[in-house]
Amino acid sequence: MASTNSYGNYMDYTPGSAVAVGDVVVLGSIVAVAPRPIAANELGSVAVEGVFDVAKATGAGTTIAQGDKVWWYTTGSHVVTGSTGVAMGFATEAATADDTSVKVKLVHLS
Repeated sequence: MASTNSYGNYMDYTPGSAVAVGDVVVLGSIVAVAPRPIAANELGSVAVEGVFDVAKATGAGTTIAQGDKVWWYTTGSHVVTGSTGVAMGFATEAATADDTSVKVKLVHLS
């Protein structure tokens, strides 16, 4: 069994290909983050709670305000505002159009 805790902060996961630290993993309607590397076809665990620095797009229209709900846009592999993608959580800090990442609190949104 993978490393888990009694608070439910982690979920077991066996990826088909290697996962690096910080990679975002979408499992159905759950967005998780890898806290450590997981080898392909090996049991590991992904975080389903916590605050993580995740990729965001840059350029016009990509600013994110603190507290904004965010979604993981799987096509571009980055966070977006609006309801495109899989609900991820909310921004714990603001991010400008030039920022390449934003801190996100994982929350299961509906």
